[in-house]
Amino acid sequence: MKIQHVLRLAVLSASICAGFTHAATKTAYLADARPLIKFNELTQQEKVLLAEQSQLFLRDLYVNRYQKNEYYGANPNFGHIDPALRTQEILKQVKSAGGLSTTELHKSLSQVFVAQRDLHLNYNFPFPHATFLTFIPFSFARTASATDQNEVRISSLYHPSWFQVFQPGMRVPAVGDLVLEYDGLPIQQAVQKVVVNGNGANLYAGFSRALQYMTFTSQRSSLPPANNSVTIKLKSASTGEEYTITPKWLVQYDDTKIGPTVAPVRATAQMALANANKAKSLSDKRTLALPSDIQELSLSNEPTQELYNGFMAKNAVDSLGAITKLNTAESTIKYAIVNRGKKKVGYLSISSFAPNSPQAFVPSLYIIEGLLRNELAATDALVIDVRNNGGGYITYADMLPAMFMPGKASANSARLLNNSLNFQFLSIM
Repeated sequence: MKIQHVLRLAVLSASICAGFTHAATKTAYLADARPLIKFNELTQQEKVLLAEQSQLFLRDLYVNRYQKNEYYGANPNFGHIDPALRTQEILKQVKSAGGLSTTELHKSLSQVFVAQRDLHLNYNFPFPHATFLTFIPFSFARTASATDQNEVRISSLYHPSWFQVFQPGMRVPAVGDLVLEYDGLPIQQAVQKVVVNGNGANLYAGFSRALQYMTFTSQRSSLPPANNSVTIKLKSASTGEEYTITPKWLVQYDDTKIGPTVAPVRATAQMALANANKAKSLSDKRTLALPSDIQELSLSNEPTQELYNGFMAKNAVDSLGAITKLNTAESTIKYAIVNRGKKKVGYLSISSFAPNSPQAFVPSLYIIEGLLRNELAATDALVIDVRNNGGGYITYADMLPAMFMPGKASANSARLLNNSLNFQFLSIM
């Protein structure tokens, strides 16, 4: 197989939305939009190529494959699938008599990628499937109490019009209400049922990402919910009353992206470089030491998280909490100063490593640095809250510890599998 064919996988299966235009954005019930959430048909030759390239990538290029198999165990009963073995099986199915339909192939390959629970390994569906977002008009977050370190509560509500127009007659939950059951299952059990779909790799990331998946999914990387509504049992935070609601799943989509001839829009390293250069030129009065190759690392690995952040920024009402948080120029960064006796505790909330600012993550680092040098400088202790952080730029997270350690700090370096295919790549780069 020729090396240049590897890149064709992106053309067939990986599409990245350029963003919704208000004029083209439509909102509907999932029940009504299901016929539109589909895949354009592939030829048999394209199906074989897609399966072969997926196998090549996961077997010969995916550097974390051995670790994933060892950590999770190659057992589908626990949500994990050995990617090399499974893609080999899928390829045989595609080539066999009867083969796989386009929809079956996309679903099968997506399951392999999702099962690895790796936020930097994504199988992105093509248009028109990729243009759809499915959601209910509120979100969850993990909280802790004296008796339960993994509570789930309503963390934010969308604008009241979402309920008035699309959920008429349904009781509107309140921020802070405790989630008891989700679709007939105790909430802890419901979270574990979908934890693999959230892609979080460890215990806490898996829990938080699963909660996000339970109220919001992008059909760029996920299939839509199986049912058209979800039944949720809650307990009022103010009165202790238990009550049940059944919100209908809603969808938003770009009407211009559902035609049969839409070409995929791809983010490029050049775009990331341009964004980083713009951010670097914003101010000459900066003291944070960033790595010289930061431009090459600024392309986000988590476009779905960026999409979620932008969607929440436009639609969600700010959540309430025990601490009144102050805003910054970046909506994912908030801070506070909490008095504890004679001591002052600085509180820094970073809700995502995929910021909403258009210049990637570099401005966010300078915002945090400014808070540490100014507003939070006179505090006696500092709490950095990333409990429900959904992920994003790995270099952003890597650079944060550099603010708290002497000397030079560098981000994690990349790794490649030691095999003939990578030697061929390196020899032509």
